Amino acid sequence: MVILGSSPVLAVFIDGTGHYSVLGDLRSSPLHSGSSDRYQAYRQSLRFMGEARLNDNISLFTEFQLFADDSQLGFWGDRPKPSRCLQQGKISDDCQDEHQNPTFPAYEHLIPEITQAYVRYSFPYCLLEAGRRGRNWGIGMFLDAGESPFSSQRSVFDGITCHINADRNQLLSFSIGYDKLAETGAPLYSPSHFVGANNDDDASNTATTADFGAYNHDDDLHQIFLAIEYDSRDLSSSDLKRFTGIYFSTILSPSGNIDVKFFDLYVELEYRNFATRNECLFRLGKSSDPSWYLLGGKPNTDSALTANELNSTAFAGNMSYMFYRTGSAVDKSQSRTRALQKHSLFVEYLFAPGDADGYYSDYDPETDTAIAASKRNTSVSAYSFHRNFKPALLFFNSPYDADHSIAGVFSPDSLMNVYLVALGYRYDNLIWGNAELKFITGWQHKTIPSDVKAHYEDRDDKPVGYYGRELGYEVDLRYSYEFSDALRLSLGGAIAIPGNFWRTADAMDRELNFLLQSNIAFTL
Repeated sequence: MVILGSSPVLAVFIDGTGHYSVLGDLRSSPLHSGSSDRYQAYRQSLRFMGEARLNDNISLFTEFQLFADDSQLGFWGDRPKPSRCLQQGKISDDCQDEHQNPTFPAYEHLIPEITQAYVRYSFPYCLLEAGRRGRNWGIGMFLDAGESPFSSQRSVFDGITCHINADRNQLLSFSIGYDKLAETGAPLYSPSHFVGANNDDDASNTATTADFGAYNHDDDLHQIFLAIEYDSRDLSSSDLKRFTGIYFSTILSPSGNIDVKFFDLYVELEYRNFATRNECLFRLGKSSDPSWYLLGGKPNTDSALTANELNSTAFAGNMSYMFYRTGSAVDKSQSRTRALQKHSLFVEYLFAPGDADGYYSDYDPETDTAIAASKRNTSVSAYSFHRNFKPALLFFNSPYDADHSIAGVFSPDSLMNVYLVALGYRYDNLIWGNAELKFITGWQHKTIPSDVKAHYEDRDDKPVGYYGRELGYEVDLRYSYEFSDALRLSLGGAIAIPGNFWRTADAMDRELNFLLQSNIAFTL
């Protein structure tokens, strides 16, 4: 979309891009067991990034989102009652007669949200950006700005960035910048994780409000990052095309309680019919922020902060080989000639480390049970992949906010504590569309400690991983067809044979889980 406007003294160029997409989703057993009901829904996603360019140097970017990623407003059909009628799970007295009419539904009004807003100024050798802006990197296991439909997490930061050689025909480019962050300012497991907080509910709420966030200078966090990219894919005449990226960031606090560093190496190689993309992340440092409890860290106490060591390594990648291609046609979306038909084989692999200390989940300073959180050590090895990184349609891609989540061990919608391998075949046809068949399996990284396993032996409900570490097997089939640059249809199906990892009771049957999806996306 392009809008041009001008006056005798001012000319404005307005452009933008975005999408509106509808996804139909049917799952027979989302939790891979008889304890979960069938899930079926239509979800919608709308995102638009607009640019207002005042001259050749300066532009304003604003991103609008109509349906929040975690909001019920994204479902077709909305709610049976307006949200203002729901008070602590009950219907307020003044809303007793405000049910939706099936013939004339009283949908809630849609309110757009601004998710990004930043200014860009072009210097001769630097594109300067300031404001709230998104960040992508590599294959997305670490950073993803959430630009695709139905993204569940966004890598968005407040700060300033200078991109050097970003718009020039150079093999080497740099980005350096600063982000303003803050420590966790809300209780995660108990108010007493704030040092000096009173355990009385009212007093602790007051203490957390006064001692954290904008009220405490020591609570500020500062992130400095540097990205270096070497890209010869479009400028080299050789058969070998290379892209190498190095991303480094450090997070510091004035108090010295937080010193976290991330080092991410991304390598992409293409040689004739072979291609590979790999990303490896190293996390180093220490932190007393209570959020690391969610990855298996030791909690703070009433009297002292706990400095958790955060050293961890994760990686993900893929390799593909195109063994047959024939014909040629013009790809209108990229304005270049491509093979009419392509047949490829590929393999995907990843390692997301876990932390078995997450099984010690009973946070109660007054008790000393076998699963007391005080038994955790101060070494946090778990790393949770970005929630937009979804190699499978079913495994670690659940719409449920499942009760089976375990800090540092298992999350229903992100990859953590797992080895995963996939083998597949892909068929690309510029006329008839693209199809992909993928076979996926994996197993748990860190297993349940023996004392925790003994604790649950005589209990009816057991944690995931109690009966084994095998994830089982999943087969995915996907098809997509582009009617034009502005309209795309996608279909998907999957079947999962769950392994012992998902079993949480002696009498629980592991059920086959089926998935059917249909998706239509409009490019704006």
